[in-house]
Amino acid sequence: MKKGINYWSYTMDGSLTAQEAIDLAKADGFSGIELTLELTGKSIILDSTEKEVKDIAAYAKKQQIDLPSVATGLYWTNSLTANSAAVTKKAYNIVLKQLQIAKWLGADTILVVPGAVDVFFIPGAEKIPYDIA
Repeated sequence: MKKGINYWSYTMDGSLTAQEAIDLAKADGFSGIELTLELTGKSIILDSTEKEVKDIAAYAKKQQIDLPSVATGLYWTNSLTANSAAVTKKAYNIVLKQLQIAKWLGADTILVVPGAVDVFFIPGAEKIPYDIA
């Protein structure tokens, strides 16, 4: 059986590089880590290049840590079900970037939150009716 952990288990603020998180996962006995796409920080961000991401994949391979999936929290403020066309377009572009990053990492899975009814932890977040979400 393989055990994995998510990048956010080590930090929620993007303060670790992906390589540092990989090292922590290895030291903690995990065989894989789910990396995350962030807006800012030291890890994988929207502006990360193919070379940067492939360097992370090479590092993980050297450390014998699997990279099975890529998550992101960016959908909480950029929902695919938002009333604003500009917001849904941004969310769509996040999906595309997340897929691209997964491909560069060799991951075969991404976590997409297609919509949320009430993002209570973000003050002023748009509430979407259940039938829309």
